[in-house]
Amino acid sequence: MRAAFTVIALSCTMAMGHAQSASPVASEPTGTLQQVMQGILYPNSNVIFDAQEADPGAAEGMYSGWVGVENAGIALAEAADLIMKPDRVCSNGTPVPVESEDWIKFAEGLRAAGQATLAAAQAKDQDQVIEITGNVADACYVCHEVYRDAGAAGSPERCVPAPPL
Repeated sequence: MRAAFTVIALSCTMAMGHAQSASPVASEPTGTLQQVMQGILYPNSNVIFDAQEADPGAAEGMYSGWVGVENAGIALAEAADLIMKPDRVCSNGTPVPVESEDWIKFAEGLRAAGQATLAAAQAKDQDQVIEITGNVADACYVCHEVYRDAGAAGSPERCVPAPPL
């Protein structure tokens, strides 16, 4: 019995080691950029913005309180990779400009805002989270100003940089 357990444990350890050393599996995007925004970025940004008014320390639960703010920070930081995923399209079918220097810069700004939120939430520092909401808002604004607001929803210009003034 002990030998069987040792063999099983060794097999699991080897399998886990192999899985950790294997390259990540590339997959096609599941949703459009708008769907990623509406499903991940908007709701998680709202959790962070809510911490300006509601004390996250007052309610602790699996998905609320400081854990919720931490998770929202993680979601924003990780979403930077999602919006950079090759072959993702905008809601009008145009490709997301993942090779554009400003798009890359905006994605990194999103990542930095998410990571800063995570650190503040782990420190359970509401004042710091309140300060960071400005970084979150700025990360959204600078990208939206160039890409989202370049054209009306559904227009061919949407997701294409606005022409310089």
